[in-house]
Amino acid sequence: MIHVDGRTDIEKLKELLASGTECSEIDFKEVLDLSKKCDELDFVKDAVSMFNRYPGGYVVIGATNEGNPSDLCEGIDWKQFDGARLTDKIRSYVNAPLTAISAVHEIDGHTYCLVCIKSPDDGLPTPFAKLGQCTDGKGRQKVVFREGDITRRDGAQNRPLEYAQ
Repeated sequence: MIHVDGRTDIEKLKELLASGTECSEIDFKEVLDLSKKCDELDFVKDAVSMFNRYPGGYVVIGATNEGNPSDLCEGIDWKQFDGARLTDKIRSYVNAPLTAISAVHEIDGHTYCLVCIKSPDDGLPTPFAKLGQCTDGKGRQKVVFREGDITRRDGAQNRPLEYAQ
């Protein structure tokens, strides 16, 4: 079981990678480029979905869905994952005290970024405050989330909040 304790040190990263699978508390990203609008919106949706599921969770950038090193992240600008920058990106889509805690680590010559998103103690869900829309690789408009949507992490997926929850 993964304990969401807010730590982003290298030992926590090793623990998450060793889990070998995504779950409600872990999302592995093989590659993430926040200069691309669709990547940014997908990350924001992941972060808010984790925020809406107590106690929160972790996003590990630079790992496959099994927790192995990803070959797709070579040449990434790791500075884009500064916690303050991530927090600003997320908060531009929600009105909530959501804070991203991040750290970049190297293990066996491979770089990863570990991001922690902790849930609020009040347990109240946070809806998106505005439309998250981008142009996909085929030139079509893609809606990632809409104003008022409430998503929650459920297993390895982000799902709409349901009445029973």
